[in-house]
Amino acid sequence: CELPAKPALDILIPLIGTDLNFSGPVPLFDGGGGFGDLLIGPALQFDPIMGENGPRFVHRLEAQFMLPTGEYNRF
Repeated sequence: CELPAKPALDILIPLIGTDLNFSGPVPLFDGGGGFGDLLIGPALQFDPIMGENGPRFVHRLEAQFMLPTGEYNRF
């Protein structure tokens, strides 16, 4: 028996690099660069529903989790 869905996994590791210096009414300064929070999303990717000219509907069920691994500086 073949399952209508296949397991999948998304892993996102954001890399941030900023160059921000603003000396207006509210001064803003960047915190440099670094890695952001790690996002992991186990998923089920379902087979597409096909029409006469190709896929008509494709869907995925995913639960995404964020792991606070990035740097944090309050000021």
